[in-house]
Amino acid sequence: MSNYNPDNPILFLTGKVDSTAIISRYEHDDETGLGPSGTNIPMVTEITVSSIAAQSIGSNSGRAAGQYDAFDIKTGDWVSDSDGKKCLEIISISDVNGDAGTITFRAKDVDAYSYKNFTSNTFSGEDSICFFEISDNGTALITGDTGFFGDNKAIDKIQTRFAVAMETERYRLEFSSDQTAVSKGDIVTIDGSGNLIPFGAVGAQSYKIGILSDKSYGGRIAYIKPFNTIIDNYKAPERLTGSAGDIYYNSTATPGEVVTDPAQGDDRVFFQIKDAIPTVVESTLAGNEMIEGDSLILNNDEIFAALGFGVTKTPSEIKDEINLSTNVHHVVASVTTPSTVVESDGNTTANGDVVFVLDSGGGPSAPSVTIGDGTNSATVTFSTADEDGTVFGNPSWDTISAFQIADDLNTEFTANSVDIVASTFSDISNTNNPSIFPGLRLTAGTGKSIEITNGSTDVFGQSFIEPTSAMGIADSDGGSDGTMTVAPSTDEFLKLTRADGGDIMVQGVGTFINRNGIVSSSSGSPALLLMIEDEEGAGSTDVGAETSDDLNQTPNVTTTDGDDSGVVITHTPFSDSNVQILVNGVNVNLGDGAKDQACYFSVDGGTTARAITDIEGGDSLYWNGSIAGYELDGTDEIDVIYDKTV
Repeated sequence: MSNYNPDNPILFLTGKVDSTAIISRYEHDDETGLGPSGTNIPMVTEITVSSIAAQSIGSNSGRAAGQYDAFDIKTGDWVSDSDGKKCLEIISISDVNGDAGTITFRAKDVDAYSYKNFTSNTFSGEDSICFFEISDNGTALITGDTGFFGDNKAIDKIQTRFAVAMETERYRLEFSSDQTAVSKGDIVTIDGSGNLIPFGAVGAQSYKIGILSDKSYGGRIAYIKPFNTIIDNYKAPERLTGSAGDIYYNSTATPGEVVTDPAQGDDRVFFQIKDAIPTVVESTLAGNEMIEGDSLILNNDEIFAALGFGVTKTPSEIKDEINLSTNVHHVVASVTTPSTVVESDGNTTANGDVVFVLDSGGGPSAPSVTIGDGTNSATVTFSTADEDGTVFGNPSWDTISAFQIADDLNTEFTANSVDIVASTFSDISNTNNPSIFPGLRLTAGTGKSIEITNGSTDVFGQSFIEPTSAMGIADSDGGSDGTMTVAPSTDEFLKLTRADGGDIMVQGVGTFINRNGIVSSSSGSPALLLMIEDEEGAGSTDVGAETSDDLNQTPNVTTTDGDDSGVVITHTPFSDSNVQILVNGVNVNLGDGAKDQACYFSVDGGTTARAITDIEGGDSLYWNGSIAGYELDGTDEIDVIYDKTV
């Protein structure tokens, strides 16, 4: 995660878009209507930019003294057009040349904000584009050539894009699956697998994170109003050795550091909410070698000085040298060979969709195929329909989609030890109904080939691969005999991984760095931490636990400031800890020894407001409608959230 370093000048660079390409689209059909069955909007685009002029700065913080240039752009920075409408986050960089003022990167419309608000999130050739940073609290930092924007309203649009989260005090958490266990308004924590779960439920962790404000993107993105500070950019991520659900203690052996073993620490300081997202740098060029004159520095640790005359280093040699000093730069190098993949192409389907028609009314057919990995093979017959022909105007048809085909294939692959996995993908282009009939993808294991031989056809004479392919799979060897073989790749690609989510800073000279994917990256994120307080130390037996005794209370109707709400706190809060008031799931401000907020506790009929640290069981809650902006009525629901001593 890239954030502005206040010790450095603020980066603001501008350029011109040369080309763009859509990489992926909104994946899920949800209430937004932006998914495959709806608008099917782009989410990630690859953008090439040129004419990036250097920005003069008053320090030597850039790669070149006294200036920022394209070399200083990093993953986690943001881009915008001159209208402030298309505002995207850079998620990867493949090539950059600061001297030539060019860069190629991929950018994401986070939360589809740009499309939702301005119905566009893609750049076009010759568009003006700017690069900027954000602060630790998510504020857009715009400085330098602000004449880039047509008027200040464009800057306002950008600032508003980031102010939305700040104003609502929501924190965005992204998950790999739908968070079905929680609902809007729940007090949440995580379970043993790192997924959200209502606080107090079976399997829930002992520290509450906050209140779930909303979910989006098929339930995979959750917005939480946290009860305490969340730290997402821990400055020494290599020290965070725990996992989601672990507690960090102040180290007694090395003051100032943290440990997960309570026997080696005292006060509890952090609760880990999510594991780190590794930072990854991958070469896009197979066999990418260092040559004469090239040097390499990782996170300020010199791996290779400039190579001498005639000297080269292969990806394997580079990997070995990097891994000798992993304890210094925290990066692990590997050499990967890509898997063999065969997948549907919408331009190749026989009828505009990836589908077999098993029966069109004249009797059933059972199309088949034989697929092998070079060692083992399986013959699969498809006879289980999972769709009808409604979308084709023939609801009486029996059809089978890639969903069922993938299931049938994987069953036989497993039974016959075929090292291939079948899956589906919905972002297939040039088909008619991708949400009902997605594309089919076959992925072989390391070193394995994919060998396909057509068997029986469907009722329309369509086979698995060309010459008449229902799956949209072209014959890779260019023939028309219904067989194909895709040999395993022998290409080697250098991969750098920093598992703790910290930055990978790539520096040096020559032709190896800043091109072919070997660029600096802040694409990962350190472990996500919730600050907790433990003044009693790890060995304390007097602890607090959140009580649900004062939830879902119906208040009195109020008409005047200082009216008794009818809500009474049952217990004295643990160790003078905080108390929160929620009205219909929304947090309202509680007076702290004064009647200047929406509500306050009192023990003398509302005459005097209690300090929050002095609240005791039996105190009553009083309401100031003129400050809150509304009065209470019998349909409202009030939650008093606090810890009691257990």
